[in-house]
Amino acid sequence: MKKTLSIILALAMLFCISITAFAAPGGFVNSPTNNSGPVLEDYSFEDGSDATLIVTPYNDRGTLPENRANQIKNAYDQIVANPDLTKLNGELTNIAEDLDIPSSRLAVGDLFDVRTSDDKDHGIVTVTLAEDILSKFVSLMVFDGTDWSIVDGATVNDAKTELSFKSGIYGSFAIVVDTEGGSGDNPPTGDTSNIWLYAILMAASALALIVVAVVLVRSKKKKA
Repeated sequence: MKKTLSIILALAMLFCISITAFAAPGGFVNSPTNNSGPVLEDYSFEDGSDATLIVTPYNDRGTLPENRANQIKNAYDQIVANPDLTKLNGELTNIAEDLDIPSSRLAVGDLFDVRTSDDKDHGIVTVTLAEDILSKFVSLMVFDGTDWSIVDGATVNDAKTELSFKSGIYGSFAIVVDTEGGSGDNPPTGDTSNIWLYAILMAASALALIVVAVVLVRSKKKKA
């Protein structure tokens, strides 16, 4: 009996774990772990440099220099630890009020690093990125390794497919979106990159629970 109960508990735990795999981490509307990230469309440097601008999604942080990889991981950890993004930068409260949305609906849709090929400061950089989570764009934040700042003047095009901004900081950028439901073009909730794997895991766990329950019932009947 104890052995059977242990099996049931273990399977129940597996079932619960498989369910939580669908959830996005705190502060994010979807997990950046497997995001393809933004696509760089165009850029120019204030000083006219011909250096290459490199945009690296969070998922590819392993390709970054150690200091930049640590920085974007720090940015990620801070977002996860602060589901209320206004704690990262109070200006988000005013931005949300201007848009007439509660700050509790704010979340990060994507996280990525922006740096130059020569790792030098070339002044303000003007950037245009293609993204698929801009339908409910609210703001753009940048983390310099110490503080979060709002990127003033960041805009999206009418088609909600491109983000344009200017920044004198090359760091970890977070796209802030409104998580309000009810629209077909809402940003996805949860990491769907392995959704079939999770679905199969859940189904297998449920089936195993049923099998154990049936065996347990039959065992009791035989003893009776």
